[in-house]
Amino acid sequence: MAYVPPHRRQAPQEQQPEEVIASISDDDAAIPAQCGPRCAEWILGNARRCPQHAYLDSPETVAIAVWFSSRSTVFRRWCKTRRRAETNPEVQNCFRRPPASSNDRGAARWDSCQQNVAPLFNRFLRYAADIDVGVGYVGRAAKAVASKGSFTFLDMGFAPGGMTALLLDVDDRVRGVGVSLAPEAGGNVFPATLESSGRFVAIQDDILAVAKNGFRADVVPVGGFDLAIVGITISGSNQSDESEHADLKDHLHLAQMELALRHVRPGGMVLMRMHLSIRRLETQMLGVMLDRFRGRHAVTKPLTEFAMRKTYWVLFDGYEPDPASTDTLRNTVVSAEPVEDSTLVPFESIDAFLEALGPRMLPIVEPVWAQQSDVLDWIMSGKRSRLCGRCRATGKICRACTCYVMPAVARAFLQVSSRLASTKHPLLMYPDSPGVARGRCRSRRPHPSSGATWNHRSIGHATLLIAVP
Repeated sequence: MAYVPPHRRQAPQEQQPEEVIASISDDDAAIPAQCGPRCAEWILGNARRCPQHAYLDSPETVAIAVWFSSRSTVFRRWCKTRRRAETNPEVQNCFRRPPASSNDRGAARWDSCQQNVAPLFNRFLRYAADIDVGVGYVGRAAKAVASKGSFTFLDMGFAPGGMTALLLDVDDRVRGVGVSLAPEAGGNVFPATLESSGRFVAIQDDILAVAKNGFRADVVPVGGFDLAIVGITISGSNQSDESEHADLKDHLHLAQMELALRHVRPGGMVLMRMHLSIRRLETQMLGVMLDRFRGRHAVTKPLTEFAMRKTYWVLFDGYEPDPASTDTLRNTVVSAEPVEDSTLVPFESIDAFLEALGPRMLPIVEPVWAQQSDVLDWIMSGKRSRLCGRCRATGKICRACTCYVMPAVARAFLQVSSRLASTKHPLLMYPDSPGVARGRCRSRRPHPSSGATWNHRSIGHATLLIAVP
């Protein structure tokens, strides 16, 4: 009998609990042969599944959904909320973009122009501070410096430099290495002040090439890094084919995991961007990290940016190296084959994997399921999950945002503002600051984008970005 990959196997319908079946409707038959902007990838058991997400009907994926559904009411609510959000006009409106004009052809990306480094850096500095409020990675770095006199970190996907700036601000004895694509190759620009400190080395290269070829001998500190940050991801708009995009994203994620586990010292930490998903591969990624780290973990879903998305962050502590596990990851990364069916954890079956690691996963993912469900419910009610441009620029919440923006988002924004006020040196940059390149950048679209255009108004020595509906 010919081998059938897991993502093409048909799952028996009786494996699904009543709650999962109840979330499936006849409307699923209308899913086109090709993915729409947001495919309903979380719906299970549809025989007419979008072909590029057929893996969700595999026995392994169904087993994961059944296990979570039978043990978590939060998971069941998340499934139903995501199902309603798929066709909700308020949610769809969040992803609308103005049509590209003929003037945009051949224009540089907004985040690749050095003229835009200040607003880009400011945005991701706030995002980095939001993550720190949730997991406290900067505080742990400060404690490490106080106890042993030094701290080293590896920031994969560092540009434009928010997390790097916060860590370097802790103490003059903190040193770091960052990896990011060069702006002309698809990466972000970053301020020159990061390297001018003499405590940070920026490597502008493809992380897949770094994973295959390794770091220079003088880059990795003796004994390994105290902290590795796994933060590289790609936008779906970069790939025309959904399956090609998913495989590249998985390769990038696994490459960063392999580098982190190979170069973090025993007892060290990894701060990792995760995605809410019941995919077999991403569930295994979380399982690998929980299996290799035995310390106190922290999880957060930042709300000041990307509140609606599936992104969340976990700080894993107490690393226990396992060369065999790291070698398995490396073999998967260097392979040219798609990684969807890869086995990362040596368990006899998915059931054995879930029984061993599932109870440790629930405390990580349940708060994030609940938070994303809350955000989606808020948006579907006609409200907003993001502050206006004036509020983000001034640091003050206007009356309109007080009424229409999710209260949890407003609280998070104020916490981030307070967090940035506690840095040793002012870290926020402005377009008119000395040393920042000036000039007109003919970019395809402003960033951050919210369906609005952007004007500049000078107030004193700072330039505010004002959103114009």
